[in-house]
Parts: sequence; C-alpha cells; structure tokens
Amino acid sequence: MRPSPVLIYSTSRILLFVATTGVFWLVGFRGLLLLALALLVSGLLSFVLLSGQRDAMSAAVVETGGRLKRRLDDRTTAEDAADDARRAEHPSESSPDEPTGT
Repeated sequence: MRPSPVLIYSTSRILLFVATTGVFWLVGFRGLLLLALALLVSGLLSFVLLSGQRDAMSAAVVETGGRLKRRLDDRTTAEDAADDARRAEHPSESSPDEPTGT
C-alpha cells in the first residue's frame, strides 16, 4: 500500500523546512531570523521542487471530495425515496416541516 499523496507532500515540506533550518543554523543565523529565513526559503524551494507532489496531492483531495459528495448525494436520494414511500403509505399524515393548511 502506497502512502497518500497528502502525507508524502506534507512530509516533504517538513523535511525541506528542517534541512533549510539546519543549513541556516550552520551558517550562523539564530532565533526568529533563522525561522523566518528558513520558512521563506523552504517555501520558495518547495514551490519549485515539489510541484509534482503538490499536483498529486491536489488530485487526491479533489477525488476524495468528489467521492464524499457522491456518497452524500446517494444518502440524500435514499432518504428522499424513503420519505416519499412513507408519505405514499400514509397520505393523511403531514410532516412537521409541512404547513397544515391553516
């Protein structure tokens, strides 16, 4: 089983940040400046170096969202069908969300 593209991309981003922080620490930067530079440079590097992984992650997120939407639509359709069947069996009963006609 292959790890998810989201996990691969996130791990790659973290590793790139850690490596960049290490390089700047060896150069002599410390404190908030170290973190700010590492964040900026690792972000720029990841934009270039991780574009393929970012595209794979985006496709995986879109696919998962589509699957969730289809499942929700299927459940909504099933619920509507069950409600319609109940109303057909008992037409004199009205549901709480329907007006009573007064």
